[in-house]
Amino acid sequence: MRLVRFHVALVSILLPLKADDVIGSGTGFAASVHGHILTNAHVISGCKSVIAKVGGTEVAAGTISVDSGNDIALLKIPLVFKNVPSLRVGLGVQLGESVTAFGYPLQGVLAKSLNMTIGNVSSLIGLSEDTRSFQFTAAVQPGSSGGPLVDTAGNVVGIVTSKLSPLWTASNTGDLPQNVNFALRASIIRDFLESRGVVFPAKAVSIPIPATELAATFEGVTFPLQCLGDSRSGAAVSKSGNNSKQPRAEKHKGVLVAGFGVSEEFFEAVFQEIQNTLVIFGVKVATKESELRAGTLNSVSLPNLLEAVRQQGSDSLLYVTVERRGMNISLVRLRCFDVDGKLLWEDSASNSHQLFGTEQSAARFVMKQLKKKLEPHIGKPGLPLR
Repeated sequence: MRLVRFHVALVSILLPLKADDVIGSGTGFAASVHGHILTNAHVISGCKSVIAKVGGTEVAAGTISVDSGNDIALLKIPLVFKNVPSLRVGLGVQLGESVTAFGYPLQGVLAKSLNMTIGNVSSLIGLSEDTRSFQFTAAVQPGSSGGPLVDTAGNVVGIVTSKLSPLWTASNTGDLPQNVNFALRASIIRDFLESRGVVFPAKAVSIPIPATELAATFEGVTFPLQCLGDSRSGAAVSKSGNNSKQPRAEKHKGVLVAGFGVSEEFFEAVFQEIQNTLVIFGVKVATKESELRAGTLNSVSLPNLLEAVRQQGSDSLLYVTVERRGMNISLVRLRCFDVDGKLLWEDSASNSHQLFGTEQSAARFVMKQLKKKLEPHIGKPGLPLR
């Protein structure tokens, strides 16, 4: 079975994010008064650095420990947390129990404020009989990973980790899953923190509190995280904004491939197909594999990306947009610009009818059309050869 996992990130006092910086986003929450933040291991995988926004301030977060097997990671920022949510101990989650998920899904698309959804524990066992996790129905989206799942008293009973892929399920069963989501149990979190000497608050099942109070409580202890690529690594500055010298951007000759699309899974599948196609054709690609991910709508705006092309010394920009209709990639549009922003050429491919079981198969179908349209441009301005 295929799971959709969501990217997460960390925090620091940083310069404004640029187009080639943000390669993923997600959620984390306070784990101790000493600045520890919990999130999933998969959300910081491949990040050069991570930032978190705490009280409106961006703070650089260091990675303290990662347990990839249980998909959990511990970060730390140089701040003291006044409030830290308690882990529930003594009694595990109960079938049918009401739970609430907090997080920052679809950063750059949805509102910047904390997102709160309510559901129930729908199974005490995770996917493929995994006893480390359980299933719940509170709605989650890309960016929700690493967020706390709490009971009606505000105690943490799990960390949001994944959801069942609608595309995989539709392809293999002919049906769409409805809120089939998974969280790592609080007992796994407890063992992880204890083995690393982190002191955390813990409570047994306690008196429920109103949902509005839950929202107010977790707004101060749940943080949006952003995963950064090369250019922001080590670029933190002080609060006072002293004139610290910034490292020069590493030069990447060739064509920078970037853009945006919904959903992230479709977007990344198309990007990978485009990169493979360009490499086969012998085109010099300035984009690293780790950068082939969707950023925020602002970070991947055309002006910001053209500025990134100039800063890193690339030759051109291949601007990709991916549109989705239902379970299909309905349109992929390519526009190629030189360093001055002049449009060199544009082309597109569409799919209105055929339904695919995976994002990769849908991307390959569209790329069969685009390959023929790319060939005339190979080796010409915009798509230089290696």
